[in-house]
Amino acid sequence: MDSSHRKETQRRRLTGLWQAIRRWLTTHTFAPSWLPGRWAHPAVGYLAAVLLQVIAVMCVVVLVRLFLSFQFQAALVILGVLVVAINWGLGPSLLATLVGGALLVFLLLPPLFSPVITRIEDVLDLLVYLCVGCAVSLLTSQAQHARRSAEQERRRLNTIQQTMTDAVMVYDSEGHLLLWNAAAEQLLPLQQTDDTSHALLERGEPFLLRDEQGQPLPVDQWPIQRILNGEVLTGIHAVDVLVRLANGREVLMNFSGAPIRDADERVIGGVTIGRDVTERRRLEASERRLHAETQSRQVLLQLILDALPSSVYLVRGRDARLVLANRSAAEVWGAAWPPGQPMGEFLAKHGICIVDAQGRPLALEQLATLRSLMQGETVLGYQEIIRRLDGTALPVLVNAVALGMQQFSVSPTDETARSHEAPEPAAIVVHQDVTALKDEFLGLVAHELRHPVAVLSGLAETLLQDGRSGIVLLTAWQREALQGMDQAAYHLVRLTDEMLDAARLQARRLELAREPTDLVALCRRVVARFQRTAPGRILSFETPLEHLVAEVDPERIEQVLDNLLSNAIKYSPEDGPILLTLRESADARTATLSVSDKGIGIPVQQQARIFERFERADNSRAYGIGGTGLGLYLSRALVEGHGGRIWFESVEGQGSTFFVLLPLSSESTPIHQ
Repeated sequence: MDSSHRKETQRRRLTGLWQAIRRWLTTHTFAPSWLPGRWAHPAVGYLAAVLLQVIAVMCVVVLVRLFLSFQFQAALVILGVLVVAINWGLGPSLLATLVGGALLVFLLLPPLFSPVITRIEDVLDLLVYLCVGCAVSLLTSQAQHARRSAEQERRRLNTIQQTMTDAVMVYDSEGHLLLWNAAAEQLLPLQQTDDTSHALLERGEPFLLRDEQGQPLPVDQWPIQRILNGEVLTGIHAVDVLVRLANGREVLMNFSGAPIRDADERVIGGVTIGRDVTERRRLEASERRLHAETQSRQVLLQLILDALPSSVYLVRGRDARLVLANRSAAEVWGAAWPPGQPMGEFLAKHGICIVDAQGRPLALEQLATLRSLMQGETVLGYQEIIRRLDGTALPVLVNAVALGMQQFSVSPTDETARSHEAPEPAAIVVHQDVTALKDEFLGLVAHELRHPVAVLSGLAETLLQDGRSGIVLLTAWQREALQGMDQAAYHLVRLTDEMLDAARLQARRLELAREPTDLVALCRRVVARFQRTAPGRILSFETPLEHLVAEVDPERIEQVLDNLLSNAIKYSPEDGPILLTLRESADARTATLSVSDKGIGIPVQQQARIFERFERADNSRAYGIGGTGLGLYLSRALVEGHGGRIWFESVEGQGSTFFVLLPLSSESTPIHQ
């Protein structure tokens, strides 16, 4: 078993060695280019090796018979080996060496016609011959193999060069043109006899090399001269040069290239590649100009959109990626929507939920924006409610109009990039704040109500005054009816004033008329009026101060106190005490007003939103207490407009205390919504 395994291993080794020798001989065996057709086969070389050595040895035998003193018997045989090695390579030349040696032994060395060598000097001569023959075969065949490989590489490179559409030119270190391809000959007509002998300056003058501005280019700035000086003009370092061709046409050519260096890094030549970029540069300039125009139009469009009061944005693709949006869009969403982000990802990132008018959450495909994109539907006046992460909700009317791709493209680059892709749908979407429409309507209604209500109030007050002075005799029920009319008119005036103020506040047109005001006298006046209109209520005012002057708008501060005291009266039992206090800070810089009651209080879950517009506590509805939800909203705006602060403390079922902090000196601060 071991013996057969060893034999198999030896056989494999011998087979592998033979295969390696065979591949090496095949690689180094070739046919001369001068043999035609079927004779150009490597096998012919082995036959030629035998025939040449037979002829060479026969010639040596003849020479020895004719000239007994002839001493160079192996010279002709070595010459035959050299001829075979040059033309057919290593394999045939080694065979020629062996055949020549065998013939020399058989025909020249004594005893003749015998393979036996009797003299030691003949053995040495034969060994020298074999060594020389093998060396000649090896060196000559390797040289020929290298020459043939170099020739094949040269032809390959020449084929590549000739098939290039760019002009390729090779120069020596003196600037003489050595080689060029067909593209160079067509683009820059060159003559074989002239251009290789002319100097660089003489050859370049007819082309009138100039820079992109049309100024003549100095010789040291010519591309080939810079390359011969050692510069590498590739990539961003390639240069554009205006060139006048032989036909008189001027073109803009882009030249790149690099120097050719020897083993010692000396520049021995250079290669330049030139291409006509006239049309390309014209298209690039046109594209830059078109891009700049598009950008300017986009900026103008953005300015126009930003000036619109409604939210407007442009989306594309079935995932509703943002293209363009105005400032109002960020106010509607409560967050900035970055361009390129899909709508679903934006809503999820910022915790925004969109519900319908009944408060049911809407899926993405149910939104007006997605319906317009996915179904090509034009959606008009669709109501959605945007619920933000902070808990606020904004009802909006959505108009979404689908755009055809012929109507819409972002930029020329974008259109080119997508020219081979399926067109993406696009839509323009407008969100109109329903509360803004409501404010506008309420402001209009309040303005129209103010005049007739004022007339009714004036008439009732006049009749009551005439009744008290005896001019008109009024019965008890008439006097009571007129007092009810006067009270109702007062509440209507107050309601219309609140609606007008809310509209002015939303439009940022609510102004303050500051003047030095005695807060003590103002508080006493407000409390006295409420004591007259609500005689059954326990209403009191406490302050350690006789006078406290502040730079405020007295009408607006009185309005704040009216709202706080009215709420205290509405939300307190009839026998519940209501206390208004006024204190001055220790540093005499601020005044603090407080209104406390023992009423129903405010639920904890609604306390954070109690100062928002139209916000009312749920327990007030349970008790059947009416109201608009504008009083505290306006009070906060008016207090903050004075540079002050309003807050409260409340326990449901136990009562509430509202605090107002006002600076005594004038501090102008914008009124926030």
